[in-house]
Amino acid sequence: LSPVKGLWEITIVDKGKKGLFYLDFSKKYILRGPIFEIKSGADKTLEHLAKIPESKKVDFSRIPLENALVMGNSKATYKAAVFTDPDCPYCGTLHQEMEKAVQERKDIAFYIILFPLRIHKEAYWKSQSILCYRSLKMLEDAFLHKPIPKPICDSKEIDANIKLAESLGITGTPTLVLADGKVYTGTIPAKQLIDLIQGSR
Repeated sequence: LSPVKGLWEITIVDKGKKGLFYLDFSKKYILRGPIFEIKSGADKTLEHLAKIPESKKVDFSRIPLENALVMGNSKATYKAAVFTDPDCPYCGTLHQEMEKAVQERKDIAFYIILFPLRIHKEAYWKSQSILCYRSLKMLEDAFLHKPIPKPICDSKEIDANIKLAESLGITGTPTLVLADGKVYTGTIPAKQLIDLIQGSR
């Protein structure tokens, strides 16, 4: 059932992307989300989407964490990998939720894999520059549309990240990969992030 009485919740998965629609009990009308709760302001559609795992799983051990940018304590008990693009607005939103999660829980760390999408023309060089400087702040500046310096190295890591994502079947950003191999796409509120990561060991 949906969060609203009188509506059924329908989950759609198309090419790895999840979506929710709502069908009224008379089966005459289909509605698209999101559904917001007035009192809390919570996006109930997004909350429900975050709880639905993708059908595929990946081998977490194949992700080279030593090359990633780390948000949180690298010695944290709970780990998750995030494939992100500096020119992806949804990635910036998820990044903010990740920050909230590590502020609340010191035993969680996010390993950020820069994966520039071809549709973002400047994302490749921005990703390369961020890795050259190994700078989380530069990534955050990019999300805020602030200028960042050009690359100062000729790293091949971005090419390796792209090949890795393709080999894992990851085609979009942001994509979260948990330690147990479960894959989630899109933005996820901090509370759900914590719950998902804590349940992935």
